[in-house]
Amino acid sequence: LDATNGKNAISQAKEFNEVAEITGLISDATICESDSKVLTYVPAPAPVYQAYTWEAVSPADALSYLSATNVAAPTFTYTGAKLTATTEFKYKLKVTRPNGGCESSQEVKLTVKPALSITPLSAPANPYCTGTTADPLSVVANDHGVAGTLSYEWYESTTNAYNGTLKGSSPTFIPPTNADGIKYYYVKVKNTGCGETLSNIVMVKTNATPAQPTVDQDRAAGCGTVSTAKVRNRSSYAAGITFKVTKGGTPVSATVASNGSINGISEAGTYVIKAVEDGCESAGTTFTIDAKKPVPDKPTLTLTAESCTSATVVNVTNHAAGKTYTFVKSDNSTGTVSVDGTGKIITDLAAGKYKVKATQGGCTSELSDEFEIKDKKLTPAKPTVAEDTAATC
Repeated sequence: LDATNGKNAISQAKEFNEVAEITGLISDATICESDSKVLTYVPAPAPVYQAYTWEAVSPADALSYLSATNVAAPTFTYTGAKLTATTEFKYKLKVTRPNGGCESSQEVKLTVKPALSITPLSAPANPYCTGTTADPLSVVANDHGVAGTLSYEWYESTTNAYNGTLKGSSPTFIPPTNADGIKYYYVKVKNTGCGETLSNIVMVKTNATPAQPTVDQDRAAGCGTVSTAKVRNRSSYAAGITFKVTKGGTPVSATVASNGSINGISEAGTYVIKAVEDGCESAGTTFTIDAKKPVPDKPTLTLTAESCTSATVVNVTNHAAGKTYTFVKSDNSTGTVSVDGTGKIITDLAAGKYKVKATQGGCTSELSDEFEIKDKKLTPAKPTVAEDTAATC
């Protein structure tokens, strides 16, 4: 107690047997919600008395924030619900002197400014892929009317704990996606006006982007079949890899076999293939499927029956320039036949049964229906006339 206030108050208290109200023993203080405060005597250190008793004035639960209620200098730590406005905590300290047990008391006021609060960090809904740009992490800070400058500290950790390495100091932070794996992030926001706060921890997962497929032609286009292609580096992918094939941006129902063959494409055109793993797509590779070679139509025939002047005449009604023809006789002998511009077979064929097939561009049609060549009809010999009787008178 100071000489003026303390001694006089105690003397008067003795006389009237009451607790003397004093001032100047302990300083009032203003702190931040996130700080702790050891109550300070003026002058320090605290004087030695027989007993110290702390009582709550307001609010009713004020004592729950003191480390003890029977020591000279307890520590105040606010552990209640988040403050959104500056709040006063009032205490009464009673001290008992050793000589005679006289008591004196002082009201002590602690003004607690609310620490800033922040909105929760939101974890990304889906994993990222290596090489892509992650969405920024951010929080919205509320200083609750305590003016000051805000600063941010973003931390990265390999575990779900507040043990990270400082990675950024901007209001927002973009998690790196240069490597696959799982990382954890949180932010510490400080207000020069009062206090600091830590955010929740969020997990950011990054999956590996598969390597780009390399594609070669597997088989050239054939007669009635398009060319095929294969993924040359198929064996380099892990189990579970899938492939996405598109044509003009539209998905195609194609699959890639374990040997790399791309199956299920029946139309010529330009395609793009990507490797897909854990939702991540590789860069696309463009490849071309060549059109199938046309197969000539089955020859259709008309026959002109044999006559006295000609054997059976055969015409290929669907003949086109560039086609050549081969016959297959009923005895399985074969040969070529020539056709004029109208489709007429001009090669002399011996009497018998035949089928013909057309060839064009290296592709051969199916055999025609069977037809029969018959020799021309026999012409009767010219009649000879002999004179039967001589003329008479």
